[in-house]
Amino acid sequence: MAQETVTIKGTKNGLVIILDPAGDLEELKIKLKEKISSASGFFRGAKFTLHSGRSMEETRQLEQICCEYGLVLNRDIKL
Repeated sequence: MAQETVTIKGTKNGLVIILDPAGDLEELKIKLKEKISSASGFFRGAKFTLHSGRSMEETRQLEQICCEYGLVLNRDIKL
């Protein structure tokens, strides 16, 4: 079974977004946008943290995408 490139898990403190660290950055951006937009605003206002295994700059780019969809960054959320 193929691994999902973007997985969103809900916790009592918010969302944990897990990205495949081996995935292509541009593909991850596309899949992340698709996953969030397909929820039709369901995640808007939710706190999230992102686990990407990427460089700090790439992680910031991915976090920015989440923020553009109304999610609120909180790096302290644990699985």
